[in-house]
Amino acid sequence: MKLSIVNIYAPNVANDRKNFLKLLNTKVKEISNGEYNDLILCGDFNCAQDPKLDRRNEHGLNPNQPDSGHVEIKSIVQENDLEDV
Repeated sequence: MKLSIVNIYAPNVANDRKNFLKLLNTKVKEISNGEYNDLILCGDFNCAQDPKLDRRNEHGLNPNQPDSGHVEIKSIVQENDLEDV
């Protein structure tokens, strides 16, 4: 068994973050389809996948409005059979 650990820091700027996460999805697929069969993907994605669960409204942010990049994160998780712990 080979294990790959990927630690990322996604950009703060919304469009840059979306592009980064799309590229990350491609890279994760390459890693998963290669010689590594276990993957730990961690880091700071600079967005909340579920704003209602992952964000408090202390700064006047609307918890019902999803962050830019949440769709890309869901795609990474679903397409690569990852588990959000």
